Amino acid sequence: MENVNVTIRMDRNLKKQADQVFGELGMSFTTAVTLFTKQCVRDRKIPFEICLEPNQETIDALNELKAMMSNKEEYKRYDSFAEIVEELENEKKSNKI
Repeated sequence: MENVNVTIRMDRNLKKQADQVFGELGMSFTTAVTLFTKQCVRDRKIPFEICLEPNQETIDALNELKAMMSNKEEYKRYDSFAEIVEELENEKKSNKI
């Protein structure tokens, strides 16, 4: 089987860390990438789960939004973004005094 060269770009620090891990496992970066690729081809999928799960900050913000939506009368409403900015600028000015 004929080999081909493949060029990829990645963060230098990530590559260094990967080289260390792969070295501890007794393989080169090239061997690890080849192993990954063979697994993908054999199984016809990425060999690990890839998911879009929100982090805790996003989960907290979504929960806060749900609470706000179910208790709309407790929260101030604005007619425009400019109105929000104006209020924030006024608060900023009043806090400096």
